[in-house]
Amino acid sequence: MDAGLIPLCAADAHQALRILADHDDIAILFTDVDLPGDFNGLDLARRVHASGLGLDIIITTGRCEPDESLLPAGAQFLAKPYSGAELLKAIHTAEC
Repeated sequence: MDAGLIPLCAADAHQALRILADHDDIAILFTDVDLPGDFNGLDLARRVHASGLGLDIIITTGRCEPDESLLPAGAQFLAKPYSGAELLKAIHTAEC
């Protein structure tokens, strides 16, 4: 799926935070709840939101829909499985 976006991939939440620190042109954090390491995608999303970077956040998982109170303010949840069109819709909604 090429939508003119350039994804940067991280193996875990710590690497994601390093990538975010090194790039000031990232607009969206798209993370799975189930990340390896000492904190998961929800923890990552909350840290990024609290950092004040102003990123839009999309969180996904195939296990269960997290309680809305666990999501950072303004974050979107996208349940797996999702189509490419559903992902693009979430991205474009986030960019508004």
